[in-house]
Amino acid sequence: MPIPANGQVITINASNSGQVYEGNSNTFTVSPGQWTTAVYGAANDISGGDGPDTYVLSSTAQAYSTGNNITTGTSGSYVSITGDYTTITVPNAQTVSAAIVGNYTTISTSDGTASVVAFGDHNQVNGGNGNGTFLLSGEASGVLLGSGTNAVGMQGDGLIDFGVGPTTFAFLAGSASSATGPVLFAFPGSGATFNPAIDHISILLSTGYSLGLTDTGLSPQAFLTAAQFTEGGGAASPSTRFVYNPSTGQLSYTPYGSDSAANIPVAQLPTGIALSANDIFISNRYAFTAPVQNALDSLPASWGVTDPLPTAANPVYFTAQDVTTGVNSSEPGVTYTGPVTYLTEQLSYAGTHNIVFHAQTNNVFMQSGSGEDALQALGGNNVLDGGTGSNFLVGGTGADGGTDTFFTDARGAAGVFNTVVNFHPGDMVTVYGYTPGSSYAWTPSDGAPGYMGLTLNASIPGNAFTKVTLAGLTPADLSHLAVSTGTVSGIPYLAISNT
Repeated sequence: MPIPANGQVITINASNSGQVYEGNSNTFTVSPGQWTTAVYGAANDISGGDGPDTYVLSSTAQAYSTGNNITTGTSGSYVSITGDYTTITVPNAQTVSAAIVGNYTTISTSDGTASVVAFGDHNQVNGGNGNGTFLLSGEASGVLLGSGTNAVGMQGDGLIDFGVGPTTFAFLAGSASSATGPVLFAFPGSGATFNPAIDHISILLSTGYSLGLTDTGLSPQAFLTAAQFTEGGGAASPSTRFVYNPSTGQLSYTPYGSDSAANIPVAQLPTGIALSANDIFISNRYAFTAPVQNALDSLPASWGVTDPLPTAANPVYFTAQDVTTGVNSSEPGVTYTGPVTYLTEQLSYAGTHNIVFHAQTNNVFMQSGSGEDALQALGGNNVLDGGTGSNFLVGGTGADGGTDTFFTDARGAAGVFNTVVNFHPGDMVTVYGYTPGSSYAWTPSDGAPGYMGLTLNASIPGNAFTKVTLAGLTPADLSHLAVSTGTVSGIPYLAISNT
């Protein structure tokens, strides 16, 4: 359970790193290299330490964390937020990565290098004068740019104040079959405007719905051809895909060229600019586990955009598939910085889509969101956390002597049904939320066809149902399964160990 705290001054150090706090109006100072698992509540102030390894996390699955303030450390930070009305301040020219899930969040960076991803509505990024990569998905969000080299991606309608430095705008558009279409309103800021000599536009192309244009007439990772772009009020030929109206400043997508009267608005640009086909690039790169990777990767080098964390500079430790949209991607992940010493790489996703992760290296931590997901380890020692929902968790075979830990989160009201594959000696399944008054029983065989096996059925107060199927195991295997209960960081659990 979370530690209750209200109006207290708390230092996060080696003795309490990773704990969960619940309460309001607290002041937290995070020592270098330490981190908080979660801070639930409102009006809390969280300050990062001075070390480059500061990891600050403020989140809540219940989404009632609101009105909190975070000031990052002075030598670089990674900030992850779930909640509304959060204010994040980067006090100096440092490297900062921020992942935000929530609404009405404001992040103000300084003159360093920033990589920010925000999922939600009415989020605001003040980019400072450093270089930045910003990816916003939601309605009515905004980006204020300075004098650095920036790349901005947006899905939904939003507001961009142009900086004076070179900027690439990536429109994470809706599918061509969408009635409303992609809309990004980009307005010039103080004394700055869209400048085709240094600013550019990238349009996302995808075979999946809602994450890009589905158009076989467009070539991925390529500029528009001269025949695909025109100026004026409408398409010039069946080959036309984008029309810029210099009188109104509207950039429109024409999915069927002159055969269709429907022009789908893409962006509101300044009027009278010298836009051409060479200013618009079609990209098929998208990954949802930013900030280390995003739709702005692999843009043409001639545009001069420096991605703070480009794909090419990172080894690919994971592959991913968004089953909901059909988008596949290669993922570098991030260096694991938590308390488990044997883990080296991490890949986490906090969204609602159904996803599949495949590890391409040993000793990883994989964590999914609230969809129906599948996580597959390669080898070594791994931790697989399926989040909520129903999931497949596939461990290593154990042939290399490695062991795996599988997490099932039963702390919410919704039911959870996880299938664990390759549960071999040395492995452990942990069921979080196994509170006093809970009970369990074994079913000889349950699960999906082809993956049926001995199944734990837990009855937990406040939880609809909790099932964990150990694929391939039978009641005869109960002789070497040890079940224990306990509490870690205030969270009660039930553990199944394969001895």
